Amino acid sequence: MMDTIKWGLDWLLKAHHKPDALIYQVASFDDHSYWGPPETFPSGMKRPSFELNPEHPGSDIAGEVAAAFAAASLVFAESDSVYSKTLLLHARQLFDFADTHRGIGSKDFYGSTGYKDELAWAAAWLFKATGEANYLQKAEVMFDACCGGRAGTTKTDYDWGDKGAGVQLLLFHITNSQKYKGGITEYLQTWLKKPKTPKGLTFYSPWGSNRYTANTAFIALMAASYGLGPEGLYVRWAQKEIDYILTAGGKVNQKSGRPEYSYVIGFGYVLGGAREGGTEVQVFT
Repeated sequence: MMDTIKWGLDWLLKAHHKPDALIYQVASFDDHSYWGPPETFPSGMKRPSFELNPEHPGSDIAGEVAAAFAAASLVFAESDSVYSKTLLLHARQLFDFADTHRGIGSKDFYGSTGYKDELAWAAAWLFKATGEANYLQKAEVMFDACCGGRAGTTKTDYDWGDKGAGVQLLLFHITNSQKYKGGITEYLQTWLKKPKTPKGLTFYSPWGSNRYTANTAFIALMAASYGLGPEGLYVRWAQKEIDYILTAGGKVNQKSGRPEYSYVIGFGYVLGGAREGGTEVQVFT
């Protein structure tokens, strides 16, 4: 697991090549529309890179990466203290850059509606990593500005462009404040009441419906681990949603204990039907 995390972090560290600059995107929409391996890219496909800097700020993107660095610094604190300190240094630099040079960077690709939630997200994780009170103060101020104030978050999903629910849950974990408890409880109760698909997935949007549900299942599991909600309620709901995604809403093979189909590539398989040379073929979905 830590090797997987480090693989992505190493890429982000290289992209943050100086304190106030971050390479945040490689390639344009042509690449986004191409669904093949890199070695078969069309010869005419252009792959420009895009940079955040003081002249082209992106507090949403820089704040998100700063949060990743700060959170990961905790993961590696015991096993690799040098790497952990490197991550924390980059987190501080990126947060300072994002906070000083404010603006929205993700406008065309999976655009963000604002950047204050990412600044709050980064500041909360930096407080978690450092214990420095100024980061908590910034996180709470930014949360009030972006995500509902005293009433808690008014957001209805947790995705690439909106960290409100995550910020709120992390701030509850840090402060144990009723303000954040009430908001995250309302958020999850809203999800428990959402309509379901015929096979049982809690449905939010046709564009990546599994993504939204899986993200909120994560929020629900973390909330339960912090003692929120009636005993077992959030865990049971999250488990049903993740089971649906892993089994594509279908049945589990009684012999293998694995689903026949899955929305997770390589997780499910189909036995039977196709045979080759007298041997039953496993078809991975």
